[in-house]
Amino acid sequence: MTKVHDTGYGWIETPEMSKVGAAWLSSEMADALAATAPPLSAADVVLAASELSIETDAARLVGHLLRHDLDLLSARRIVEALRALRDL
Repeated sequence: MTKVHDTGYGWIETPEMSKVGAAWLSSEMADALAATAPPLSAADVVLAASELSIETDAARLVGHLLRHDLDLLSARRIVEALRALRDL
């Protein structure tokens, strides 16, 4: 999995992300979360999980998800689900 970071202009790999990753998120769970928010793909969920792994602010993560034409409530649900999975 490539580790990436949202610069506001797109996603780029960062050195600190290569050390962290989102090993706590299975591909099946990424698929399931993406299915709850149709504009998102599993890859979008994995990218969000990677961002969350490096303690990115939840508001910034919600903002990124909103750029995928996702409504605010769905974006918050995805972020909260990822936070719960991370904290298990």
